[in-house]
Amino acid sequence: IKASAETRAAALGLKTDFRQSNHEGVLIDWIQEARDKAAGLIINPGAYTHTSVAIHDALKALTVPTIEVH
Repeated sequence: IKASAETRAAALGLKTDFRQSNHEGVLIDWIQEARDKAAGLIINPGAYTHTSVAIHDALKALTVPTIEVH
């Protein structure tokens, strides 16, 4: 998936930044960082989808396009 996304992004003149963490606070920090550094965000928050109000709020605060996948 990573290689395919990188290839497609390069064809569009874009870059990707793949990250992984099991720590809710780290994920929130990265989501907030995307406000200033990203053109968009694709996220798979796993079980946090059902349990994390903080991640939900961080995603709602983004002004860049956001896609949640599972």
